[in-house]
Amino acid sequence: DTEAAGASDDLATIYGGEDGMMICIRAENTARTIVIKHGTGNIECGGADVSLDATDQYAMLLYDRALSKWVMVGGSGGGVAGDVVGPAGAVDGKVALFDGATGKLIKDGGVSLGAGTSGGVPYYSAAATLGSSAALTANAVVVGGGAGASPATISASTTTTHALFATAGAPAFRAIAGTDGVLLAPTGTSWENRTYKGYEVVDTETTYTIGSGQDFASLYAASLALRGLILEADVNLVLTGHIEETTAIIFTGLISSGGMLRIDPTDSDYTVTLNPTGTSQRALTFSGPVRAWIGYSTATNKGTLKAGKDMDALVQVTYGAYLSLAAKAIDADSKTIAKLIYVNNRAVLRQQTTAWSNIGSVTACCLVAYSGEARMDSDPTSLTVSAGGFVVNAAGNLITAAGTFTP
Repeated sequence: DTEAAGASDDLATIYGGEDGMMICIRAENTARTIVIKHGTGNIECGGADVSLDATDQYAMLLYDRALSKWVMVGGSGGGVAGDVVGPAGAVDGKVALFDGATGKLIKDGGVSLGAGTSGGVPYYSAAATLGSSAALTANAVVVGGGAGASPATISASTTTTHALFATAGAPAFRAIAGTDGVLLAPTGTSWENRTYKGYEVVDTETTYTIGSGQDFASLYAASLALRGLILEADVNLVLTGHIEETTAIIFTGLISSGGMLRIDPTDSDYTVTLNPTGTSQRALTFSGPVRAWIGYSTATNKGTLKAGKDMDALVQVTYGAYLSLAAKAIDADSKTIAKLIYVNNRAVLRQQTTAWSNIGSVTACCLVAYSGEARMDSDPTSLTVSAGGFVVNAAGNLITAAGTFTP
C-alpha cells in the first residue's frame, strides 16, 4: 500500500534478492496508486513506469544477479511490458486507437467500422462512421461523391483517341478536339519523342482521319493540334466524307524537312466547303516553311475546294510555304471573292487543279504578289501578278507585273 495511505506512492527500489527469485506485487487499495518506477532504482519495467491502481492488477518481477536488478516479466498493471491496457468499456464495432506515445494504452477511437464490400473502398459516410463503397468497376475512373456519399466509377472509354475532360459536373470521356492543344499519336506510329528547340520531330509517316467521330472532327481542329512539328516524314489528313469548315483554318508551326502535310480527299472525291465566319476572311492558309499538298490520293486530281460564302481569299499561301494544289476543282459557287488563290511573301504555288467553276463574281482567280511564285499546269481564268511576284504559266511563259515574257 502507499505510505501513510497517500493517493499515490512510488516504488523505486526493492532490497535483497537472489538470482532467479520471483515476487508478485499487487495493489492493496483501488483508491490508491502504486507507481513502479522504471530505471530510477533497481527495477526495470521494460521502458516505462507501471501503475497499479486496482486490486486485480499485479506485476511479476524476476531478480537478475548479472544486472543486480529486479526485471518485470509480466503482470496486468497499466504499462506492463508487452501488455496493452484499454478503457473499462467499449462500443461494439468502434476502432481502438493508441492513447499517448507509450504504446501501452488504448482508447475508444470514436469511429465505427462496418463490414466492407469486396472490390470497394472505405470512406467516411459521416464524421465518425467509416463505411465501404459498392464494388468499383475494374479499370474505371473513381470520382468522389461529396459529403456523406460513396465514391463511384466512370466507365472508361474504349476509343483510343478519347480522353477524360473536366465538365460542369462529373468529368467525362470525349474525343480530343483541336482546341485542346493536344497532339494525337494515332495507332501504329512509332515517333521517337525527338525534339529540337521545342519542336517535335515526326520521323514516321502518320495518318489522321478527318470527320465526325474521327481523329479530328475538322481540318480546323487538326490545324490547331498539329503545330510545333518538324516533318521528316509525311503527315496525312484523310477525309472520310464531305466536310464544311466554319472557322478560318491556318496551318502554321510546321517545318518540312523531307516530309509533307497532305490533305487527301481519297478516291471518293470528297468536297471541302470553306465557310468561315466574317466576309474578310482568308479561309484556308498555309504559313511558314511547310510543304503541303491538297488533292493527294492514289489517283490524281481528287476533291473539290468550294466557297461557302463571300470572302477575301479562299486559299492563301504565305511566308515561305509551298503548296501543291492538285484538287480536281476550285468552285467559287458564284460568291463574291477578291482572290480564289493568294500567293505572297516568298511562298510558292504549284497549281495542278484542272477546273475552275462558278467564278463569275471573283476578282482574281489567282493573285501572286510580294515575291510570291506560282507554276501553273492549267491556267486560271484570271491571273494577277504584282509587287515582285512571278508566274510560269501552262505554256511556260514567265509573267510578272511588267508583262509576259516568252522563252
